Amino acid sequence: MDDQDRLFTEMRARLEEVRSRKNDELYLVILPDRFIPYVAVEAADLHDVPPGMVMHRIPEDDYVVFRIEEKYLGDFWSSICSNENQLYYRIDLAKPRYERFTQELQPNGITEWYIPTVSHMK
Repeated sequence: MDDQDRLFTEMRARLEEVRSRKNDELYLVILPDRFIPYVAVEAADLHDVPPGMVMHRIPEDDYVVFRIEEKYLGDFWSSICSNENQLYYRIDLAKPRYERFTQELQPNGITEWYIPTVSHMK
């Protein structure tokens, strides 16, 4: 959690450096091969990456979107990570997933997670 707070603070301080950003909305991104959080901004130009930042392209995909009151986040993750719920919602945790940070969500105690789905049932 401390890392996330630090990353958000750093990104907000450096937001103007990302000249090709589409807006000021921030994302918390979790890549499947790394269990470290990335704070990101959506950008139009993938070639103009400021020093100290990295670029990662999240492929277009189908997502199930969960809106959760933040006080229930722990219960949500315990529940959604069960095999039964992953099958029910067709969740694919082997793909990148992300959370949106907007002026409408977090100040109102809401989290919105975008979790990719499998394209076909196995």
